[in-house]
Parts: sequence; C-alpha cells; structure tokens
Amino acid sequence: MTKTSKILSVLLAGQVGLFLFLQLKSNEPLAAFNKTDPLLTVAVDTVTKIVIDDGEKKTLTLLKKDAAWQLPEHFNFPVATTKIQEVMDKVKDFKKSWPAGKTMIAAKQFKVTPEQFERKVQLFQDDKVLATLYLGTSPGFRQVYARMNEDTQTYAVSFNAHDVPTKASEWYDKKFYSVKVEDVEALQLPTLKIGKKDSVFTIEGTPAGKVADQAKIKGLIDHAAMPTFEDVIEKPAKMDAVLTYTLKSKGEAQPVTYQYFAEVLTDAAKKENKKPENYYLQISKFPTYTFQLRAYAVKEFQDAKVDSFVTEEKKEEPKAPAAEAKPAVSTGEAAASPAHAKEKKG
Repeated sequence: MTKTSKILSVLLAGQVGLFLFLQLKSNEPLAAFNKTDPLLTVAVDTVTKIVIDDGEKKTLTLLKKDAAWQLPEHFNFPVATTKIQEVMDKVKDFKKSWPAGKTMIAAKQFKVTPEQFERKVQLFQDDKVLATLYLGTSPGFRQVYARMNEDTQTYAVSFNAHDVPTKASEWYDKKFYSVKVEDVEALQLPTLKIGKKDSVFTIEGTPAGKVADQAKIKGLIDHAAMPTFEDVIEKPAKMDAVLTYTLKSKGEAQPVTYQYFAEVLTDAAKKENKKPENYYLQISKFPTYTFQLRAYAVKEFQDAKVDSFVTEEKKEEPKAPAAEAKPAVSTGEAAASPAHAKEKKG
C-alpha cells in the first residue's frame, strides 16, 4: 500500500468514526430538542402544597385549602392570591430552551443540584411529591438556571430565585380584610367620631362654618379598616394597651374592635425616654392573629382630631340680577335704511 493510500484510508476511517459518533448523538434528547416543550410536566392545578427551601436551612410551606392558599406555619394566614397566581403561571410557562448544560457536572456549576441550589421548590399533591425544581445562579437580568430533579439538563428561564422567597411576610395578603369605604357607617376613634348621613360622612363636633372633608375621611377609613402591618406573630406576653377604636360597616351586626398594644419598656429604656419601635394589633373579628406594625402606622390614628378632617364650608355666591329686557324692534323698522327713514320724516 502506497503512502497516499494509507493517508486516504486514515481519513476515511476518521469520517466513518465521525458519522457513527453523530448518529449516536442523534439518539440523545438534545437531537429531539423542541423549545416549546414545557419544563414542568405536571398540571399546576393539581398542586395542593408547595415547600420552598433556600439552601440555608430556611424553608416555607404554602398549603392550598378550600381553593385558597395559606401559610400553615404562620397561623394559617392567607397568601396573596395575585402573588401565588403569578408564580404558578410563570413556572407553568417555563420552556426547555437550548440546554445550558447537559450533565450533572454542569448542574453543579450552575448550582442546581440537591447539594447546592438557590431555591428548591417541591410541588405536592397532598403528601405526594409531583415535581422538584432547582433554581441556581443567574446568567443575566431576570434570568435563572433551572433543572428538574429527574432531568440532567439545565436550562435558562425567565425568572428570579427571589420570586419564591422563604420569608412568610412576602407572601402575606396585606389586604385580607378589605372593607369598602362606601360600606362603612361609623368609625369611632378616641378623639374623632365619624358617622354617615345620606351617604355623606359627618364628624361629631364640627365647628360652625366647617364641613367634613370627604376625601381625607375616606383615606383615614381605608387605613383604619386594615392598617399596614409588617408581620403576623405570636402575641407577646408583656404589652400595654395604647389605642382602641371601632369600625361599623354595612352587614356587620356589631362594630369591629381594633386594639393596639405597645411593648413594655424596661426601666432603663424609660429613663432614656425611648419609644416603642413596634406596636401590635388585634382585631376582634380575627382573634387568632396578632399583627406587628411600625410606630408610624399607629400615629395616624393617635393624632386624628376634628380640625384635621374638616374644611371651610363653601358658600354659594349670590346670583347676579337678570339684565332688563330691551324693547323688541320690529323687523320692518330694523330693515329700513336711513334714507328711507328721512323720506318718511319729510
């Protein structure tokens, strides 16, 4: 065999080897890649429990009960419907983009393994695990690497690990107790009493020449019905009552009572004239919840006084007297020319 023949034989063998290699590769999932394939293969409407782990021993459980989501480890407080719906819609829409990695070595690099992850999201139906999703590092803005537990391939999806926090307060329904302002019939604060007459809010003790400022009253009622709170906690053992008010709304047999408490300060703190940083609220309609608020959220109700919620009464301006009607001019006279009028005079 000549030297040229040997070279050609080697080249042919290399081509055959490359062909066989590509044929074998064609049997891998990558060859059947379809960017429309969903990453999650379970139906999200069958999910009744979600467990989120942040990899730092912080976990959070969301539980679906009677078609509503709640936080079983936080007094069964309701989850914001918009929050859970947004997350589930995004997860459902995850697609298998071109894989960023195909092996578990790559998965480790992207932090999407059982040992290393930014978030591990387990989806359950009752106590059965339907799927486990690992979220890892980010390849870019609003992007995160993701891998399903049963798949070795890692994908980049439009999401953020912080969209599934392990902090309960970030899931709270902050407006869980919504009262329409127009349904409120009375708000009784220690220094301000608001009622309603003919669909108009009134204030007891309104000075002469003043009227209730409807816009300001509606803003106060909106905050009073559900004040901005930071957390839902276990009731502290030592608290002092600092404020109580009631709100009566249409359809309620009795007014709902709101009672605020402050932390009991130590003697040393009292000597330094310190003020409580946190206040606590209990609502008679929801006795199992104790809400933690910052001081500014309570000050609005403590400072509410009549003068702050009234405005000058608008006086009607006297109508101008009607102008005297001028005598009508006959059409014939109005149409007559000066010359014609002169001839008539002569």
